Amino acid sequence: MKSRVLLLLLSYSTASQSSFIQITPKKYLNLAEGIVKILDEVLIDNMVTVNVVPVVNSYESKDFREIFLQRFMKDPKIRVRHQEAKFVNAMGTGSSRRTCVVDVRTYSEFKMFFASISSDKFVYQGYYLIVLTKGEIDRIQDIFADLWKLEIYNVIVIFEDDYGHVAVLTFFPFRSSTDCSNTTPVLINEFINGTFIRGLSNIFLNKMENLQHCEIRVSTSARSTPYIFLKTGQDGITRFYGRDYELILALSQGMNFKINFTYIGYHGYSLINGTMTDALGALQNNDADLAIADFWLKPYRLKFFDASSSYISEQLAFVFPTPGELISLDRLHYPLELPIWLLLIVYLLIGTVTIFLINRQSRNVQHFVIGRKVRYPYFNIWIGILGTTQHRLPGRNFSRFLLMNFLIFTLVMRAAYQGKMYYFLQSNMRYPEPQSIQDMIDNDYEFEFFQGHLDLVADLNRFENRRITNENFEYVKWFRNAKPKTTVIASYSSYIDTLILDTTLNLQFCREVFLIMPSVILTRKNFYLLQAINDHIDSLTSSGLIKFWHDKQLYGYRKRNVSEKDPKVLNFEHLSGCFQLLGGGCLISLVVFLMEFVLMKWKRRMNGGIFKMF
Repeated sequence: MKSRVLLLLLSYSTASQSSFIQITPKKYLNLAEGIVKILDEVLIDNMVTVNVVPVVNSYESKDFREIFLQRFMKDPKIRVRHQEAKFVNAMGTGSSRRTCVVDVRTYSEFKMFFASISSDKFVYQGYYLIVLTKGEIDRIQDIFADLWKLEIYNVIVIFEDDYGHVAVLTFFPFRSSTDCSNTTPVLINEFINGTFIRGLSNIFLNKMENLQHCEIRVSTSARSTPYIFLKTGQDGITRFYGRDYELILALSQGMNFKINFTYIGYHGYSLINGTMTDALGALQNNDADLAIADFWLKPYRLKFFDASSSYISEQLAFVFPTPGELISLDRLHYPLELPIWLLLIVYLLIGTVTIFLINRQSRNVQHFVIGRKVRYPYFNIWIGILGTTQHRLPGRNFSRFLLMNFLIFTLVMRAAYQGKMYYFLQSNMRYPEPQSIQDMIDNDYEFEFFQGHLDLVADLNRFENRRITNENFEYVKWFRNAKPKTTVIASYSSYIDTLILDTTLNLQFCREVFLIMPSVILTRKNFYLLQAINDHIDSLTSSGLIKFWHDKQLYGYRKRNVSEKDPKVLNFEHLSGCFQLLGGGCLISLVVFLMEFVLMKWKRRMNGGIFKMF
């Protein structure tokens, strides 16, 4: 009896094992093998994690995942994350969901996955492998159409037929200038007998390489010189010019798209609260695909737009009117700093006091220190300073040594003063300009800010009580009407361009750089062309073309600077201080003469004599 029971159990066990072997879905072996080859050989450099996303836990889905994971884990090179579609939203943000393997059986199951897609959970420019576990369905084009609505284009649909052949399908949205959203499925490869018959190079083709002259809507400024601006040429035709126009033109030629300027107006600005105006407002309102007009990369803008790679960096500093020219008398003492003048005055005072004290001593002491026959020792000090000849020399060696020491000192100081004065007379001498932001604050400068620049100084308390917000701000108007001791933030290239356009302006760019801002192209969120734009920008930057376009606007300024280095002819304005000093000296001499005249007349009358002038 026991042997019969044991025999029955053994028979049941054998039957169960044979039954299990028979239901193993061997057709999924080729499907899993093909997907693993794509992941290992095509996408290995573009991913860190493979996201396996089953939509429903059907038998087909479980069988496929079991075989796929078994094959994938034989040689694991990257991580695998397994998440059901219904739990994706509960798992937090998923910016790492760049490569997804999604298994579905029907179009309705795909729609369940599609409902879970959002930009904070998936990378739209990532890679998506849609696996049809029950074979081909008739709504593959609808799958492509739905994904293209989100501008997801790196998509393949892969399935296995009854003969074990694996087919790979995708779509090419740009077929011609009139067909820019084509989602017709195209068979691009097959996996047969363990090999892709067309290789692996065409699995994820660069679909943005040639847009077949389809339109890209661009928002820009007509007055953002020198970056992009409209100008009427000699032929009477108004065209765009500037660095950024050269850039967008190069991008259109490189990717073969047609530029459609849907907004041409003011540059505009953006605020932290999301307020956008003009060119940025057009992009925010979805009237454009991208905006280009030397827009700076700011963190809060990334909440509303995407940004390209930086194609150039702009130095920002405060621009202020050049301080006024020195008045005539100031030019005479300007070559020497105040401490030097103070030391000279102290030196002369010591000499004057010494002579005064010696004159109160005996004749022998006066002759020993000052010398015999020197009647006017005070006057001799000025003779030494001015460099004239000393006709009355002291007889003692001690006195001569003091005189020689004084003359050598005045000779060196006079030569240094004259040399520096000659240099200043040949230059446009002005009052010292501030060298830093702190210098401006110390000199009570008024800081004027464009509405779109307030975020740059929002956290800086030192500008709190010194700033003025100007909503209707235009650089050219401000530069031409700038008031003394006012300043505004500007980029170095816009400052240089303004000086080229109007050579009469006297403006200075602060030596202390306030910020260095990267310039970028702003696009709609999840714009399908962003990665291709970045690739072309990197190529143009590496080749030096963008820097060349940028520098073209500065050539005029360089020529102007070279011409300003030529020597200048001295005019009356340069030497007016000397004439004023001469006139002042003559006036003082006249006053001294009148005082002596009155004093002598008064003494004669007091003595009872008769005053004779001659």
